[in-house]
Amino acid sequence: MTEAEDFRSFAAPSTVSANAAAYLNRGGDIERALNVPQSYEEWKEIQSEFDGMMGGMVNVFARTQSIGLTEQNIDGVPVYFATPEQVSSEKAGKIVLSLHGGGYVIGGGAASPIEGLFITYASGFPSVSVDYRMPPDHPFPAAIEDTAKVYEELLKTYEPEDIAFSGASAGGGLAAASILHIRDQGLPLPGAVVLNTPWSDLDKIGDTYFTLEGLDPVLITYDGLLGAMAEIYADGEDMKNPLLSPVYGDFETGFPPSLLITGTRDLFLSNTARLHRALRDAGASSDLLVFEGMWHGFNSVPESEPHQQEVKLFLERHLLSQ
Repeated sequence: MTEAEDFRSFAAPSTVSANAAAYLNRGGDIERALNVPQSYEEWKEIQSEFDGMMGGMVNVFARTQSIGLTEQNIDGVPVYFATPEQVSSEKAGKIVLSLHGGGYVIGGGAASPIEGLFITYASGFPSVSVDYRMPPDHPFPAAIEDTAKVYEELLKTYEPEDIAFSGASAGGGLAAASILHIRDQGLPLPGAVVLNTPWSDLDKIGDTYFTLEGLDPVLITYDGLLGAMAEIYADGEDMKNPLLSPVYGDFETGFPPSLLITGTRDLFLSNTARLHRALRDAGASSDLLVFEGMWHGFNSVPESEPHQQEVKLFLERHLLSQ
């Protein structure tokens, strides 16, 4: 396995904000990125530690941004509905189905609505976050099955064009894969999908897995925890299965308009660019945003403001034009 001292380091570009430069120059936790759990108990310990920390942040963010957050259950799947304190009448009849990131292994439970909250905060649309089942207890295809259940239930209340999907990282890969699945099950397509740095190829295939190794302060490298997450989620399934790695999917038979977001320091830059190219080659409507110097899932820096604005405009363009 790669050693911590083997990673390259470059100073932050002069073209990014001072806050972003400070984050890039501080670097990431390389030891954590290289630490692979060796047992069921170690996987559960990582889950508990991360989900507990993020769960606390969820409640603080919802309260400070005046977003109502309620936990419910849809066909056996835990979900969290997020609603702005003041939501316009035109947006009240729409909803964003949000899928959290975390390598398909972490980010569940009370932590699962964090990205749905970000979407609701940025766009003003209500959201529902799916607390989908994850390894080590529930590998593929449990997450897709849970997502499909929630979508089917939403279709009883909303028209498909009034629903958008959204996902970041593993949640982005899951959003794309779930749309392929529900389409092939004969369900109508949602009105749009936001794919924020989607994990579209679970194997180590793509230029920036190599060229940006060590330069993304969040993911850092595939050869450690990230690759182990891919393996425990796939559970022996061929990683070229489009429901695991949607970059290999057939998009010619239908896919909703999509917005893909990444940055030039994002280890998943190639994942995002390759998925965008596959969508465009199939004739699908797809926009790609690449932010200078930004890393995997960047937020809380000035560059995240235009990112949020782009998401808002995209969702309004596709959900409010019906």
